[in-house]
Amino acid sequence: ILFTRIKNIVTQSSLAQRFRLTGLVIMILGTIAIGRWVGEQIKNNVIKESAATTALYMDSFITPNLQELANSNSLTTEHFANLDNVLSKTDLGRQIVTIKVWGSDNSVLYSNSKSLIGRIFPYTEDLEAVRKGQIVASISNLQDPENVEERKLYSSLLEIYIPVRLSGTNKVITVAEFYRKVEGLETEIAIAQRKSWFIVVGVMTAIYLVLIGFAQWFGDRIRRQENELKNQVVQLTELLALNAELDK
Repeated sequence: ILFTRIKNIVTQSSLAQRFRLTGLVIMILGTIAIGRWVGEQIKNNVIKESAATTALYMDSFITPNLQELANSNSLTTEHFANLDNVLSKTDLGRQIVTIKVWGSDNSVLYSNSKSLIGRIFPYTEDLEAVRKGQIVASISNLQDPENVEERKLYSSLLEIYIPVRLSGTNKVITVAEFYRKVEGLETEIAIAQRKSWFIVVGVMTAIYLVLIGFAQWFGDRIRRQENELKNQVVQLTELLALNAELDK
């Protein structure tokens, strides 16, 4: 019944009305699609920027303390203490919930959560990607087996993997993983996404109004031309009738 009513409304409406309705539907669908895409891109960019900043800062502190992993699968007591100090005595370090240093067999060689040290966790694609030199970051819902400690206190965290290279080379000797609180990050993402929605809606509305204005102008012009043609037909008909009278 609803479909029949809509069909009747569309059938009975003028060409201009159909154009306005169709344009409105397309604009709404387009706004939703573009808005979601832009919002997701903003989210990814904010995460990447935050991850890059964190990775650069933390790498400068932790890399010197992990160089021995090029030839060993364990860290000295001194380097354990140095890594603990990084987390407790720096501003960014205090925002880090967990740090993990991964061995080649997916064992945890170091963590500020001491219960994780020595444990082996399942293979993940992120770890393999980082071992090839990439930085990987995402907001994690902490459902992986390795998140056994993090999910006790948090529902989500910014998860950042960075490759640790041997000094002076591009050789990746281990992988460091950080979990950072997301409260401020989520607020930043939400604000940026709201701004993007305002822009998308404003631009799409402006485009729709321009199209409607053009359609209205074009429709008025067609109607004027139709009226002129009708007047010409009437005049021609009257002229033909007059000629017919004169021929009698």
